[in-house]
Amino acid sequence: MGDTPQAAEQNMVDSIKHFVDGAKADGYKYPSWLDESFEIVYRFDVQNLL
Repeated sequence: MGDTPQAAEQNMVDSIKHFVDGAKADGYKYPSWLDESFEIVYRFDVQNLL
């Protein structure tokens, strides 16, 4: 969530980083691709909005 798409994307990236840090600290497994560079892609179309 955010006032702009860029703010929403940054909030999502920050949330993912927080999740990974917590999973590492607690010894939980998480998808390994979260340790790599990834791109968040928004698709604004009817199928994804429903």
